[in-house]
Amino acid sequence: MTANGLHDTIKDLDAFKILIVDDKANMRRTFRNMLRALGFTNFLDADDGDVALSKIRAERLDLVICDWNMPKMSGLEVLRTLRQDPAYRELPFLMITAEVEEATVAETIEAEVDAYIIKPFHPKTLEDKITEIICRKYSPSPLEVHLKMAEALIAAGDYSQAHAELDQAAAITPRSPRVHYFRGQVYEAQGRLDEAEKSYAMARAIGPKFLKAHEKLADICERKGRSSDMVRILKEAVIISPKNADRQTKLGKALLAEGRVQDAKKAFQKALSLDPSNSGRKAAIGEAFLAHGLSNEAEKAFKASLEDNPLDAHIYNRLGIAFRRQRKFEEAVQYYLKALTLLPEEENLHFNLARAYKESGQTGPAMDHLTRALELQPDFPEALELLNELRGTA
Repeated sequence: MTANGLHDTIKDLDAFKILIVDDKANMRRTFRNMLRALGFTNFLDADDGDVALSKIRAERLDLVICDWNMPKMSGLEVLRTLRQDPAYRELPFLMITAEVEEATVAETIEAEVDAYIIKPFHPKTLEDKITEIICRKYSPSPLEVHLKMAEALIAAGDYSQAHAELDQAAAITPRSPRVHYFRGQVYEAQGRLDEAEKSYAMARAIGPKFLKAHEKLADICERKGRSSDMVRILKEAVIISPKNADRQTKLGKALLAEGRVQDAKKAFQKALSLDPSNSGRKAAIGEAFLAHGLSNEAEKAFKASLEDNPLDAHIYNRLGIAFRRQRKFEEAVQYYLKALTLLPEEENLHFNLARAYKESGQTGPAMDHLTRALELQPDFPEALELLNELRGTA
């Protein structure tokens, strides 16, 4: 498709609205000039990612052209935010980046970008990429049509028809990794894990860099209790795309399940270096350590989470548990009390605090909090059992 050919696919180029996102005014101007040469006239500008998201949500847009490297919110963060929202999952997105590292490119593709351009670039490159995106959106190939239909049918729970669509897709391109990936999704939804595993493995074999297949295959291994296979698959995925914090976290958890504590710590440290302000990730790492009896490491992770979110009663509670397991009862009591200042009517907090008091030899306060827990939740057998035990020893 040439610039003139754009008119054949887009009936009204003047109405086709493009958002240009770049923190440098001269680059936004350059993009507008290039786009005008292609026949486009309808532009919006944003000088950062947060501004871009506001405009995307306020306007009906046909294409986003976005720079990766911006000071407040990166282009990658914008893309990930959009792809997590069903309203914008299909919004065409062209990423502009100065990065040439394979890991960076993999990260962009994994975030489901429609296309990307590496700076510096020729105007013809911009034309080719926009053409590629527009053709895919407005004139999808028969393979794309079948895959989109299969995806919709999976979401609707119509697995028989989804298989039929995938049969037609496979007849067009038998060695498409996405055909096998979606087939795996159907099998998994049907509870047929062995067939799902084979399909995901085939997708991964055909497309070694198709990271969605790695993720799904790792999940199947986890569900089957094969932690060694899960670690192996995730390690391969991390080599392809090492800047994914979620995958590094998942790898850390799998390594803990294997008893490889030091390797797990390295994976967790990498995840946190990639996503340093995510209190939820820190809490999840704390939970992983706690589940494997590493209470001291859990304590550190939960404390780090609290630095970002000091009003999270759940984390105070989990810290209380971590301290109690280390037999640091005074610290446990302090954190349970902090949790109760935030959630004074939470019966489980009263119960946990009572256990800490009991284990530190403070029977009176323990009984008081057990009584309060039972006032809040009369059907609380563990609290009643512990209260009766204390009454028998008082």
